[in-house]
Amino acid sequence: MLTSLRFLCVIFVLVLLPAGISADSSKNTESLIACGQANVGEKAPWLSGWTLNEKVFNIQKPFRDDKVERLALVFWASWCVPCRQGMSILSDARDRLEKQGVAVILVNYGEDEKKVKDYISQTAYPFPVVLDPSGRNAKYYLVNREGKVLLPKTVLIGRDGSVEAILGKEGDDYLERILAGK
Repeated sequence: MLTSLRFLCVIFVLVLLPAGISADSSKNTESLIACGQANVGEKAPWLSGWTLNEKVFNIQKPFRDDKVERLALVFWASWCVPCRQGMSILSDARDRLEKQGVAVILVNYGEDEKKVKDYISQTAYPFPVVLDPSGRNAKYYLVNREGKVLLPKTVLIGRDGSVEAILGKEGDDYLERILAGK
């Protein structure tokens, strides 16, 4: 498994990166390109996918805006009640998050586009939604040591590309932890 992961990382760096997926060193985001499990204090693993608006998302895009200091990757599924509660908290605090330089990206885990669109159309969350119907990003962000997917999960990534915090559950202090990067 580790050998195949390293092979994929090498292919990415040698083939895909020179082909036009490049880092903008003036924005301090070049270090976002990483492979492996998300760990606090280490560089965030690469994440990319399609949004509900049929645009390509990658982990570097939010940092192209000079006002963004922190990225909150919020992993969720429509069946996950705590996920929905956390997204509602963030939705209500959108202006506060933006003023403090926090970009929120909702990353759906394991559901098809139609199901996600139906759910989002009922809730109208004001954040971009990235689809991950196959769960390919789960091994980097959601899987615990026993190999189980754990939701909800919010991963905070700083402008330097490192994981600042991994929040496993929402609570009364959820918003404050995101704003503080802890």
